[in-house]
Amino acid sequence: MAAQIARPGETYSAEKFGDDCVRCQPPTEDSLTRVLAVAVKKGKADFGTLQVLDQESGALRIVAQQGLSRKFLDFFSMVPAGFAACGTALKRGERVLVDDVASDSIFTGKRLLKIMLGEKVRSVQSVPLTASPGQLVGVLAVHYSASGMASISAHHLDFRYIQDIADHLQRFSEWKKSRKMIADKSRLPKRVKRQVL
Repeated sequence: MAAQIARPGETYSAEKFGDDCVRCQPPTEDSLTRVLAVAVKKGKADFGTLQVLDQESGALRIVAQQGLSRKFLDFFSMVPAGFAACGTALKRGERVLVDDVASDSIFTGKRLLKIMLGEKVRSVQSVPLTASPGQLVGVLAVHYSASGMASISAHHLDFRYIQDIADHLQRFSEWKKSRKMIADKSRLPKRVKRQVL
């Protein structure tokens, strides 16, 4: 039987929609990798990251990646608003297309340009992810090894698909929070547990 995640009045199944059905994925770490892989493919990209907005720091944290080195991931492990293309998308609240990282003001004259070029990234598309209640939950970034590809491929990541990714990322964050609460309760001494539960 296919996994189903439905909204009121809607039924979705992986059998019906195939592997790119974001709503059909249970909210787990593995699902984020699968969702990103489909987004990279749909966006005609070579690499990608899925970042969640850390509510405490206001920075983006990578939760899934495809095709990127440890050096790249370490450098972009926590991205503040306004930094790089993903942080700029976060700050502006809109899609950011960079067709040539070597000449765009987001990257030129900064250490991050060396990181991008070293990774063979020449263009980037960063999309803020706003879940259905209107809450910004993260950023999807797809990277291209050829200049000009961000603008050419922008239409492949349509609004409905981006919305599905945002809603999935929100479900993942809620799932993660509930697992942490359960783990925290299991560490309490037994007599304290009875009072809490």
